[in-house]
Amino acid sequence: MSDKTSTLVIVIFIFYKRQRHVNQEAVDHYKRMIDELEVWDIKPVVTLFNYWEIPKELEDAGGWLNNKTIEEFVFFADTCFEKFGKLGMVLDVSWKEPADEVTPADWTASETAMIFSAGWFFNPLLHGEYPEAMRNGKCESTSACELPEFTDVERSTLNDRYLLPYTLKVTVNMIIPG
Repeated sequence: MSDKTSTLVIVIFIFYKRQRHVNQEAVDHYKRMIDELEVWDIKPVVTLFNYWEIPKELEDAGGWLNNKTIEEFVFFADTCFEKFGKLGMVLDVSWKEPADEVTPADWTASETAMIFSAGWFFNPLLHGEYPEAMRNGKCESTSACELPEFTDVERSTLNDRYLLPYTLKVTVNMIIPG
């Protein structure tokens, strides 16, 4: 065994044949995996499912804009915390570069793309609100701009969280306006 501790991010899928049902077989599988990793001095960081991997029934009912989805996710997160302890978060964000570095429209396009990619996640976590560009209707579709406002309690809860960044893969996309 090494004197260094490695870290592995484990994404947990323990739910959703039906709501509020925990798949104990899956829980046991992840606990065995975590125990084995720790034997090899690998520190697992347990995370929850990705934002796009939402059960179809909840997506059909409005997805993240529906409070039922949020309630189900809270139950899921609470259950994972109870079963596995400390949890982490993985955000999937692609870096955007202007296709032509001297063209102002390309810079504006890449900045806007970054706001709608990274800002969508990081602004609420760091500032308790969505980016101004997203709140002011600069969206490709009307539904994308229908963002909820955070309450003072939600802002306080978000601001009390610790972010532990991990970079798994960096990709660069060239953005051309239009």
